[in-house]
Amino acid sequence: MAKNILVATKGDVTTITLNRIKVHNALNPETIRELRMAIEAEGENKTTCAIVLKGNGATFCSGADINWFRELSQLEIAEAKESLKELPELLLSIYNSPKITIAVTHGSVLGGGIGLAAACDFVVSEQGCRFGFREVKLGIAPATISPFVMIKMDSSVAKGLMLTGEYFDGNKANKAGLVSHLAENGGLEHKLQQLLKEVEGSGNYAVQQIKKMVNDARHQQLILKELEGTTTILAGLIHSEDAQQRMKAFFERKKTETLINT
Repeated sequence: MAKNILVATKGDVTTITLNRIKVHNALNPETIRELRMAIEAEGENKTTCAIVLKGNGATFCSGADINWFRELSQLEIAEAKESLKELPELLLSIYNSPKITIAVTHGSVLGGGIGLAAACDFVVSEQGCRFGFREVKLGIAPATISPFVMIKMDSSVAKGLMLTGEYFDGNKANKAGLVSHLAENGGLEHKLQQLLKEVEGSGNYAVQQIKKMVNDARHQQLILKELEGTTTILAGLIHSEDAQQRMKAFFERKKTETLINT
């Protein structure tokens, strides 16, 4: 039984919900594996038409768990790289799913959380949703998610946001191409149901062939080639002196905040 996600099916729609509320649905290897297994299982389910990806609590997904990155920094680079491959493999499973995939984002969507959204066919978001490529502030880069992000987003906008690490809202994400369906604050579920009604009745085999046709023609080989390089880049950055100092400072700051609030 999965520990970090919830899976529920209603009719021909399966909803997979990240459920690590205490850490804002941060992605660790166990969660990544559970997500991949659920996505691939639904991909083989003949009765499933659409897969909806959500986050429980106040945050859709805060990105990769920094505790995971801290552990990786203590390993040899080759070992770290092997572990890091799990996230792009999950993103490929979402991107290549024969089903219609929909990310429904709320609260904060950071780093790897943006990668999850970008790998989906559709992204439904509230205007007030807060996105951010915060990796640069830790001395690392949004490397493994970048091939999927660059498929969705205007490249010049994405580069600027990655370089600054600034937060941006649903409106900007929509204009840049990341968000496909923008809802007013509080209207997220209504916007999702509108989209599900639009895709209702789509032929499963036709959906599968359309996705295969578009993905193969435009991006498949490029993604596979880029992921090898981006995983290597991220593994190297995690082991850099700058990143290790920044991660140490992050945990010291968190420890201080905990002491103050207790």
